[in-house]
Amino acid sequence: PRITNGPGFGNSSLFTQELRVASPTGAKLEYTAGMFYSAQRQFSAASPFNINVILPFPPFTIPVVARNGTQTNLSDDSFAVFGQTTFHADEHLRLIAGARYTGERLAVRYRSADTGNTGIAKSNIENFSWRVGAQYEFDRNLMVYGTVSRGYKGPQIALGDPSLPTNIPTIIRPEIPTNYEIGLKGSLADGRLIIDLNAFLMNLKDYQGQICNPNASGGLTCAPQNISRVRSKGVELNVTGRPAEGLVMNAGLIYNAVRYPAGFQGSNGLDPNATTLPLPTISVDLGGLQLVSAPEWKATFSGEYSHEVTGGLEAFLGVDVIYKSKLRLAASTRPETIFGAHATLG
Repeated sequence: PRITNGPGFGNSSLFTQELRVASPTGAKLEYTAGMFYSAQRQFSAASPFNINVILPFPPFTIPVVARNGTQTNLSDDSFAVFGQTTFHADEHLRLIAGARYTGERLAVRYRSADTGNTGIAKSNIENFSWRVGAQYEFDRNLMVYGTVSRGYKGPQIALGDPSLPTNIPTIIRPEIPTNYEIGLKGSLADGRLIIDLNAFLMNLKDYQGQICNPNASGGLTCAPQNISRVRSKGVELNVTGRPAEGLVMNAGLIYNAVRYPAGFQGSNGLDPNATTLPLPTISVDLGGLQLVSAPEWKATFSGEYSHEVTGGLEAFLGVDVIYKSKLRLAASTRPETIFGAHATLG
């Protein structure tokens, strides 16, 4: 088939301002505070979307999908007030606290060039995020820490399937992560070996994922969606070494178990045995399975050796290796959607 999209045109504008104040470095009570504002406007004219089957004989083309598109007007206004403090209780202990208030107004007005239908999808959000923690420095070579934080990822616009005349933009709810983390940072051998180790547990409310479904053209349409609850937990280790002059080596390892919530429904594609059109999809329970595009294990290694050849000229040799365990490419249990363990060498 031949797929064409356009011509189309649009315009956008973005205005941002930020004010920030900070205390002098090294004070017993260090602080940073500020305000942030942004205003975005975006217009997109209706853009034709067509799918034609090409034939070697008359009529040479058979139209499968012919849509005139949807006109959209987007407005996104965001305002935030934030602050963070670090209190040096003594020469070893530091206490950290921070907070951010965010107000966000998001709206998308649409008009279908096919049906003439108009409407608006909008979201008015007020959110309070925060972070508290402590750091204890035993000496210049060892520090342990613990933090608890509640974050915020703003709402997203899902434009939908352009092949459908009833296509309506929607707004995906904000993602709210709550993260618990403990760890240590240390150095050995006069700083030639640096170690960073941490363990984490993150609960995500309304995780902003993605769902893909067959569309009218026989392909896939992928759109963002909210997943009510997702939990991620694991450990992470990073090591940096300088075993010899000019040689720097970095290694990292992360275990991240991030699962779909119980009862979450994915899709195993169209049901070929169905007797109705359009063919329905086969729903499948993904509860407890690893999230799409998230390997359980990931390891990295990089090394670089540099040496001065002559005054002002330096030669270097570097290598990078990334290993990932098997991962899921789609919200499905079909074996062909699993990409096996693999490594990339660069």
